[in-house]
This record gives sequence, C-alpha cells and structure tokens, in this order.
Amino acid sequence: MKAMECTNCGARAPIVRGSYQFKEVGLKNVVLQDVQLGRCPKCGNEDAILPRVNRIMRVIALALIGKPYRLSGAEVRFLRSFLGMNAAKFARL
Repeated sequence: MKAMECTNCGARAPIVRGSYQFKEVGLKNVVLQDVQLGRCPKCGNEDAILPRVNRIMRVIALALIGKPYRLSGAEVRFLRSFLGMNAAKFARL
C-alpha cells in the first residue's frame, strides 16, 4: 500500500481514494470526488494529493461564472483571486 508522510504529525499516512472538502479555495460547497488522500491514522489529518490543481481551479471558476443567480461574497473573492485582480480592477469589469 502506498503511503506518505502526514503534514500534521509526520506519521505514515496510507494513501486512499475518497471525497475531499476543498476548503483551501475559500468556498464551503466544493467537494472533490475520487481523489487520492493521505489519511493519517495517528492524528486523523487528511491531505489531498492534487496534481492538476490549476485545472481544478479553472473548473470551479467556470462553474461559478455559469451560475444563473448572484454570486456570494466568497465566490467573488475566489474569482478575483483566480484572475489575479484587485477589487477595483475586478469591479470595473
């Protein structure tokens, strides 16, 4: 079985497949399905292994701009960050 080092405690964490709530993007409702996860049996920490994170971010951005209703503040912040824009430049667009 493949394993990695836990980023929290340094213990051996087996690599499994599962769902991962992608909190790092700042959005509550983004869950990645069937991704590789390092699950630490010692501390319970879970680290996702995301080799194509830029592609994932692009898919999230495209999903947000295609919504038929208003964006939340967190969604606007995500888009601004993804596009590398400050608030004034984003507002002008």
